[in-house]
Amino acid sequence: MERESEDTAHLIDTEPVLILGCGSVEIMTLGGVGFVTGLVLGLILLSPFGFWFLSIPSGLLFALATVIVGGRRLGKAKEG
Repeated sequence: MERESEDTAHLIDTEPVLILGCGSVEIMTLGGVGFVTGLVLGLILLSPFGFWFLSIPSGLLFALATVIVGGRRLGKAKEG
């Protein structure tokens, strides 16, 4: 009985895969980096034209794109 608990003990410590082969911490990191990058790019590119209020939707769209593209690449990198 003790042998079985030794074999499965390492399974408790691993983070479950949520989406695209990435765990929750990796998805949150990708989303945060994508949001901040999109927000900064939105402010830099849209402020001169007076559309600074579109920087938040720009950040959200960039975060979504970063999670999808970065999650696929990170998942493939973790596989092999």
